[in-house]
Amino acid sequence: MKRTSLAGGPTEIVVPVCLAGVAAFAVSAAAIGSSDLAARSALGGPLLLLALAVAAEHLPVPLFEHRMVSLAYVFEIAAAVLYGPAIAVAVAALTVAFASDSYLLRKPPVRVLFNMSSAGMAAGAAGLAAAALGGQEHLLIAVSAAAATFLMVNLTVTTAVIAAVTNDSFKRLVLATLRGVAVPFSLAVSVVPLFVLAWADSRLVALTAVIPLAGIGLHLLTLDRSRESMRLALTDPLTGLGNRRHFDERLRRELDRAEAGGGPLSLVVIDLNRLKGVNDRFGHEAGDRLLRDAAACLRQGGEAFRFGGDEFALVLPGTSRREAEQVVGAARLRLASVETEDGLSAGAAFGVATYPEVVRDALVRAADQAAYRDKPVG
Repeated sequence: MKRTSLAGGPTEIVVPVCLAGVAAFAVSAAAIGSSDLAARSALGGPLLLLALAVAAEHLPVPLFEHRMVSLAYVFEIAAAVLYGPAIAVAVAALTVAFASDSYLLRKPPVRVLFNMSSAGMAAGAAGLAAAALGGQEHLLIAVSAAAATFLMVNLTVTTAVIAAVTNDSFKRLVLATLRGVAVPFSLAVSVVPLFVLAWADSRLVALTAVIPLAGIGLHLLTLDRSRESMRLALTDPLTGLGNRRHFDERLRRELDRAEAGGGPLSLVVIDLNRLKGVNDRFGHEAGDRLLRDAAACLRQGGEAFRFGGDEFALVLPGTSRREAEQVVGAARLRLASVETEDGLSAGAAFGVATYPEVVRDALVRAADQAAYRDKPVG
């Protein structure tokens, strides 16, 4: 899972997690030092799992919303099922310690300790869950319980800090993260039972589980690159808004929905008043700044697009003409506050057209004509 790296977070969360982590490390070290555990594990296996986890930590893959995560948790959950909570805590904590962004305390110590603590607690809880449900004797149940426990502990701890720092809703963040990670997490963890079964007979054979894991990582990387290519193809590079192609696709899709559901859809076309004059007097860099500032204002009004030049559009599904006029009034005020290089208000002309008052094929033309009529005379 994604390691959190929030130093200086809320002490009411960070301090208890770090204290719990230190306690878990101490208990695990004492257990590993006992002769029974040392004889059973021989430590060679856990060290190999640690090496695999560290390698995975150094080779993250894209997951969702352009976040990069490691698949180290696969080997940490395997350690929990194979060797129990003590070894799992050690493997997870040391994996974080030797991660590329933690090694030799390149990050502040509190960050490293918090990350180690949250990872160790998640892995230790996974080991306890696996042991409680029969361990390797009931392998599928044990792996499922370990994986679910690992995910929920990790998610709860890290999301609590993020929610406190950003003042966002804990529930919303948890649900959003689960939607993004549930499927790839499950796919990656699906190799753990095979890995554990092969481990007892031949660790070399068990290592072949890395092949489908690498395939999952490659698949996620390919998907991310495909999404990024599509995003770039549909985005205006200057403003970050959707481009004309994106607008056409989005408008067609929303009009289809409006036709099927019988609801309204409003389109707003916006023409900046002074872009040409700004370009002529102050250069294209000043014009680009004006476009970016205008785009920032329009983002707040709905789904915004840039046609090109000084033309923008807002697509407002489920919005009547009257409601669209209210959106226009707010956007007009925001744009009026944008000043050009000579200190004058940028301003813009707005045109509204609403389906089904206007037939779909004439919607863009009607909004464009309304914007033309809204332009200042002279």
